[in-house]
Order: sequence, then C-alpha cells, then structure tokens
Amino acid sequence: MAENTKPCIVFLVQTESSVRDFVDRVLHGHGALVFSASTAAGALRFVKNYWDDIHLVIVDRHMSGADGLELACRIALARPAARVVLMCEMNGDGLPEEWKERLLRAPVQAEALRREVERALSSAPCESAPQPAQPAQAQS
Repeated sequence: MAENTKPCIVFLVQTESSVRDFVDRVLHGHGALVFSASTAAGALRFVKNYWDDIHLVIVDRHMSGADGLELACRIALARPAARVVLMCEMNGDGLPEEWKERLLRAPVQAEALRREVERALSSAPCESAPQPAQPAQAQS
C-alpha cells in the first residue's frame, strides 16, 4: 500500500451501546477507525465538524427520538463521497427505492459489516487493514 493511505473511517449512529461496541470491535479488527454517536444531534454535529473523509456511515433506522432514514439522507447530502447505509430489522418495505440496496440487516453480522466496508472502499479507497511492522534488517 502507498505510504499516503489512511485508515478506513467508519461513522456509526446507533443508540444501543452494545451494538456500537460490537460494530467497533469487528471493524477495528479489519483495520477501520470507528467513530460513533448515539443521537441524531450528535451525529449531525460530528458530520459537520469532522474535517477528514468518512468512507462508511451506518445509521440505525429506528433511533429513539429521530427518524433514521431522514438522518441518513441528511448525512448523505452532507457527505456525498461516503457510503451511507441503514441498519434495520426489516427488509426495506416502505423505504425509497434508492435505500433498498443500502440496508444492513439487524441483528448485524460480522460478515455483513466486512462487505459494507469493502463496498465503501470500492468507491473511496483507503487503507482497509493495518500493515504489520516490518522487522529491521540486520546489518552485517
């Protein structure tokens, strides 16, 4: 990988701390840097103030006190280069057509998270896994 590559940046908007912890653990294992928010207001603040690229945004469809789809649309407008997906328990019934292929079914599986990172990286490349440290060459 080139020296100027950056880690994959994932932003998770999820009210449940156990889900946030699981997603963070899984994606960290794939070399991603994960930021999270538990409220819509916190998510919008982060998106507005975070100056670097965001490659993948995962938004809980059923957030308490907020419409996850509306929030996902706002984030997608603010960050057009990011892949924005909705995490929900349903199959997409009642969602606009453009969101039906951006669903991450809950309860989320590690393999599905990995696939979403790959999809995000295909459109906005970044370093997807940490590089192992190279051993120093012995001088003879």
